[in-house]
Amino acid sequence: MVAKQASLEVDSQTKNETRERILTVAEDLFSKSGIEAVSLRTLTTAAKVNVAAAHYHFGSKYDIVEEIFRRREEPIASRRRELLSQCREAPSLPPLLEQIISAYILPALEAGRDPASVSYLRLRARLAYDDAYLRRREYYRTFEDSSAAFIKALQKELPHLSREEMYWRFHFLLGTMTYTMANPGRIQMLSDGLCDPGDVEQALNRMVPFLAAGFRAPMPPAKKPARKS
Repeated sequence: MVAKQASLEVDSQTKNETRERILTVAEDLFSKSGIEAVSLRTLTTAAKVNVAAAHYHFGSKYDIVEEIFRRREEPIASRRRELLSQCREAPSLPPLLEQIISAYILPALEAGRDPASVSYLRLRARLAYDDAYLRRREYYRTFEDSSAAFIKALQKELPHLSREEMYWRFHFLLGTMTYTMANPGRIQMLSDGLCDPGDVEQALNRMVPFLAAGFRAPMPPAKKPARKS
């Protein structure tokens, strides 16, 4: 009985190791070549497992993509919800708007600092331009609930903004955050090394007031109706 239990534990450990190896290799290959350019056979060969193992643990190549996003993004979304619940008005705290913005971008910046997430950040940046279907299915689905909660909190704090305008400004927040996370090195070259988006504290200290000023800006002038000729 003891021997059988030990055998089951070894087998379970081996399966977990195989599963993790497939995910790690897939994340690296997808980030470098794109999802469509990497076949399941190419992936399994690089991971030194057979195709049957990939089917057993995940199913298709796209199921592997889904799991990559789930394990990387769910902790970020969870941390965001936690920080949002802590936002409150108090004399000792920053303005509520700044707290909400910080609660949204800080978990993402912290995740980007982890060396193990480099391949994932490349993959996410690639998906911003590659497959629109996968981007909607995997990436946006992961953040839908948490982003909606933040948009609701921002709208409550900024009632002067229309619903359309709030979405535009949240879009600009996402762009600023994503480019900073990707950290392509452009600002380091322009500033001769003076600025480093990899420094989370410095990036956060500059992004939050910048984004807060954008959210507080007045509504743009209403578009005038076109004249009839």
